[in-house]
Amino acid sequence: MFLESQTPSACSVLSSQTSFCAQRPSEDKKGRCMLLCSPPLVHSRLVPFSFLFYRSGTSNPPHFFFHFYLAFFHFNLSFTMFSFSHSLISLVTLLLSFFATSVSSLPIGNRLVRASEVSSSELFPVKPLQSWTTSPGQDGALPLSDSTLNPFKSDNLSKYAKAPDGQLSLEAVYPKGTFRLVKNSAGKVGGFSFYSHGASSVDLSDAKEVTFSYTTYFPKGFSWAKGGKLPGLYGGDDEDVAISCSGGRRDDACWSVRYMWRANGAGEVYSYLPPDEKANQKVCNVPPFSECNPTYGASIGRGSFDFKDGGRTLITQRVKLNDIGKENGELEMWVDGKSLINLDGLVYRTSSEGRVRGIQFQTFFGGHDSSFATPEDQEVFFSDFSLAVTEKL
Repeated sequence: MFLESQTPSACSVLSSQTSFCAQRPSEDKKGRCMLLCSPPLVHSRLVPFSFLFYRSGTSNPPHFFFHFYLAFFHFNLSFTMFSFSHSLISLVTLLLSFFATSVSSLPIGNRLVRASEVSSSELFPVKPLQSWTTSPGQDGALPLSDSTLNPFKSDNLSKYAKAPDGQLSLEAVYPKGTFRLVKNSAGKVGGFSFYSHGASSVDLSDAKEVTFSYTTYFPKGFSWAKGGKLPGLYGGDDEDVAISCSGGRRDDACWSVRYMWRANGAGEVYSYLPPDEKANQKVCNVPPFSECNPTYGASIGRGSFDFKDGGRTLITQRVKLNDIGKENGELEMWVDGKSLINLDGLVYRTSSEGRVRGIQFQTFFGGHDSSFATPEDQEVFFSDFSLAVTEKL
């Protein structure tokens, strides 16, 4: 049995709760807690039971698997007492082991969650009128592919790959020294950039309120540097002007609501809202720290959560467009199912042509200068994309 460790103390925690095992846990060079769970009494009659990924930081190991193993041990011992054949016992053990290892796991928050257990209520915290998702295990899940995301205006290629936790993801690669979407000294560009209207089954043209969720996987030991950009929703009076609200370009006819990671993994909402609307100044005062820049986007609620390295963070945003002439737009953010930021009284549009246009799939280190550059070759993985229209105009 292999239990993936995030802290040096993980093995000592497990050691006190796995006395039925034939040997004590120990850590390998990759930081995994290795444990062979074959009970001493029937050690020669059992194959290793299962592979289990345990994210330390939780208060206890996943007892379900240990209890399941103990139950099977007694079951197996009973068979031995009744003199059933060695081959039958081994076969049953192997089948149960295969069943246990077939379940894909991914850590969400500070708990162990399989892909099928990422709840619909976390991906869609507001009841959808229309929705789509690529999250495995959800009813009607679509494939994570170009046929679902329908990318356009791609300035840097992205690719699909399995993350360290085994889940198919959209992978961003950041070569050493890259920042923004400009080439480093070796002529390489980091991250990716494209726009998407999402799955064709959901129409955004008359959407007033939209939620958008996905998970991030930063590998263990990720070098955060000063920060970087992450995907989010965007909109505006038309498609051309809508894609212009980023990179220091601000306009009353467009908006975007993305995320950033900052030093040490501190998370924030990163927004471009119509700059001439005084109502939008309230985003400058969201605790624990917010900052409005006259040129670039606004950092909202920096440090209200931390992105995890070596595990997944589920982030969700809700954008509700204001009525024309009114300051009643809304912005909300959930992290791992918990609402952390909830603002009203905002202005996203001053024209009846203003719409939610889609998703700005953009990630890179930066920041506008080389002080944000990644210090080494790195990668981040994105999965569980889920979008819903929850109210119409």
